[in-house]
This record gives sequence, C-alpha cells and structure tokens, in this order.
Amino acid sequence: MRFDPHPYQKRGASFLVQNAEAALFWDPGLGKTAVTLKAFQALRRAGGARRALVVAPLRVAQLVWTQCGDGEIAKWDDFADLRVALLHGDDKEAALAADADVYVINYDGLAWLAPRDRAGQPVVACPLTALLARGVDVLVLDEISKLKHPSTQRFKALKPWLGRFGRRWGLTGTPAANGLLDLFGQAYCLDLGRSLGRFISHYRAAYFTPSGFGGYTWVLRPGADAEIHDVIAGRRCADPRCRGDRVKDGACLKCGGFVRPLAQALRAEDCLDLPELVERDVLVDLPEAARRAYDELERELLTLIDGTEVTAANAAVAANKCRQVASGGIYAADRPAGLAAPPGGREWLAVHDVKVEAVLDLVDELQGQPLLVAYEYQHELERLTAALTKQLGTPPPALRGGLSGAQAAAVVDAWNAGATPVLLAHPAAAGHGLNLQRGGAHVCWMTLTWDLELYEQLNRRLWRQGTRAARVVVHRILARRSVDHAVRDALARKRGGQAALLEALRRPGWRRRQTP
Repeated sequence: MRFDPHPYQKRGASFLVQNAEAALFWDPGLGKTAVTLKAFQALRRAGGARRALVVAPLRVAQLVWTQCGDGEIAKWDDFADLRVALLHGDDKEAALAADADVYVINYDGLAWLAPRDRAGQPVVACPLTALLARGVDVLVLDEISKLKHPSTQRFKALKPWLGRFGRRWGLTGTPAANGLLDLFGQAYCLDLGRSLGRFISHYRAAYFTPSGFGGYTWVLRPGADAEIHDVIAGRRCADPRCRGDRVKDGACLKCGGFVRPLAQALRAEDCLDLPELVERDVLVDLPEAARRAYDELERELLTLIDGTEVTAANAAVAANKCRQVASGGIYAADRPAGLAAPPGGREWLAVHDVKVEAVLDLVDELQGQPLLVAYEYQHELERLTAALTKQLGTPPPALRGGLSGAQAAAVVDAWNAGATPVLLAHPAAAGHGLNLQRGGAHVCWMTLTWDLELYEQLNRRLWRQGTRAARVVVHRILARRSVDHAVRDALARKRGGQAALLEALRRPGWRRRQTP
C-alpha cells in the first residue's frame, strides 16, 4: 500500500523536518512511526540526513520498526527502499556491520551499544562509535518516556553521545503520565538542557518544592505547571531571568534568544473517528480469611503513612502487600501473619479466587467476544492460565517477557485473526507499539497498575484507529474496601495532570506571533 498521509500527519512530518530537536506527543494509533519515517526520507532526499538510529522498547523494535510482520516499514511501499538492521540477539554484531539506512535497538541494548567503564565514563571505541563513523546522524527515541529518569543506566549510557547526532526526535503518547517531573529526562535527550535546564536539581529548584517525609517527593509550586507548558510549547523563554510571554517571531524580547517549540501534541479524538471508550468497574468482595489478612496489612499501611519515623519505601512495601492480597495471591516472602506458608515450597500462596472467578464470569458474559486480560503479578498469570485452561480447554496465550520476536508476532497475528478468545498480557510487555485493535474490543484489568503510562498504552492497543467495534470497554476488577480504589483514583489524578500539558501544547495559535 502507498502511505497517503492525513493532513495532521503532514503537519507532523513538517514539524520534525523543521526542528532538529523535536517530539511528537501523539496518542497511540496516530501513525507516529510512519510520520517519522516520512520526515527522515524527506531529509535524506534533500541531503539533510544520511542514516538513523532508532531506540525503542523491545516489542516495538521487533514488530514495528522492522521489515517483517505488521510493522510500519513492511506495511507501506513508500519505505520499501529503506534497509533496516535490528541490533538484538545473537546476530547483533552482524547487524551492526550491515550497510543499513536505519539501525534499530531496544533500550536495554544501550549498555552494549554505548558501554561505560568502571569509572562510569563512556568507552570511546564501542559499537555506537562505528555507527556514527558510518554516518548515523538522526536519533529517534520511540517511547522517549523510557528516558524520563536521568538516574537510570540507559539514560547515563546515552547522555555523553547525544550531541553527536545532528537531529534528535522523540515519540510518545504519555510524556507526563506520573507528573511533570518526568519531562526533564525526555527534554534533555532532545535539546541537551535548552528548555528545562541541564541538571535535574536545577529543574526541581525552579519549578518544584520538596514535600513529604525527608523531602523525597516534589510538588509543583503555584503557577509552575503553566510556565513549564509555555516553555515546551515555545511561548516562553527558558531562561529563568526572562519572565512572561516575551516571545515574538521566535525570539525572546528580553534576552534576544531563539525560542522554538520542543513538542507537538495531538489527541486521537481530534482527528480520528474513534469508538466510544467505556471504563467499567467490576466490584468483588474478599472472602472472610482474606479480609482479615488485608485489614491487618491496611492498619500497618496507615500507621506507616502517619508515623513520622518511617520511610516511604516501607509504606510502598506495605501497599504492595495489600494489592497482592486483593489480587488473590501473595509471594511467600511477603506473607503476613495469619496466612500459612505455601504448600510444597511454592514461591507464592493462593489467598482467594474471587478475581479469577470474575474474569471467568466475564468470559462467559462476552459469549465468545475476545478478551484481553492484563495481569500484574506472576502468580496472577499462573492462576489465570490454570483456570482458563480448564474453562476453555486450551491454555490461553500470553504476551509476556521472554518471548522472541517471532513468538510475539505469532501471538499478535492469531489475536488479530480472531483465533484467540482470551489473551493474557503484562502491560510492560504489550503496552507499547503493538497493533491489537483488529482482534477484540474488551480489556480486563485483574489488578490495576499505578503507572498511568502502562494503563493508557495497553488500553490503546484496542482503542485506536482500525478498531471495528462501536465501543471499547475497559473492565476493572476492584476488591471492595481495598487499595484498588486508591489506585483507580490515582490514575484519574495523573490523567488530569498529563491532559493539562497536552492541552497547553494543542492550544490554538501555539506557533503564532506572541506579543508582550
């Protein structure tokens, strides 16, 4: 097929071509990959780019950026001339030596691509050096939110080399899923500190105030969110000495510095005719023994939160134990008093089956309509697999860690062909890049995640362009009087914060002339 871009996709490609440091904060399903490839092709033909390095989550690298399966390069005839090398697995050395136009690697592969010595300094003679010498001058960071924390090894591995790329582009639909503090690492990877500063400590000092026990959490100071929005949108000079909307024709009227937008935001609802998205809560009651165990843990959690001498890490551990009891299983190391040790030395203990039974009831209720079930813990995967095998007669497939690219592609193809009544998926393994919209319109969360990025990304595997259903339903199984409700409410709060950022970037006239 020929790639016939929508008007919004043409604007996105132009935005990337015109800005060497740019991000597309677009909802999943809007075609960020194809738009990026189109912009790269246009630059190559004009002599503005030679080769590209794409860093993406593993499943996205294997199934979206390659020339196999349902990937974007394989899908469109426009990109058939692009030679792609996947730097992963046993053949990555051979792929590194290949004469390719696009080199693709997953984030965990950065430690091999750009290693550091024992002192933490970059190794000069490394695989990335070979790519740069070969003319790789465009860096594409797909799901750039993976680089939101500057303390991670992947960020530290890539940081010394960022300035060697003439263009740095970032793609994500969830730039601030857990708050605006997440923006720093992503912005730095694009503009090396031009917009939000060179150091996370300076960014926090400029826009946040410490809060909580020991000052380990940070909250926005009044009005800081609007300032950050304006800096990212190019409406405000990033220099802290320049206050107010003093930008005219791309220049700060106070310091004379060049001001340009860093990101372009787009919501799927604004440009596509998407089906209705319905979130439905399925409430279940914990059995008496599980209720007693849960209440004990909850009292511990409340004490930990209110006590001044305890750390936030201990409170997080207690909260995780509560989530496990609510889910129906708990790891042996987390077993609270009152629950017997796992029989036969198993790693985890089954506490109850009410959530598993709720999933089985939902499968019956759907009467053959396919269901995508998100699980959080390994013991959930094992319990769901056993129960569904008994109900369906065959084990349900699962998108999980450890699958090869071919194995994951086979699971995805079977789902999209309508041959899979129930598909189990861990959000971290299936939450980015996969096209699952042709296989069903129902998502079930057995245990909700705290991470808004994972929550929205997995839901949007079905709620995206190409969905045939009139509506997509997200079923959330919640145990009454449990932490499940707190997780649901936290997701709603985080969604509001991210929505404010994206709305600010989408504001009409964001690139028009500004007056003081």
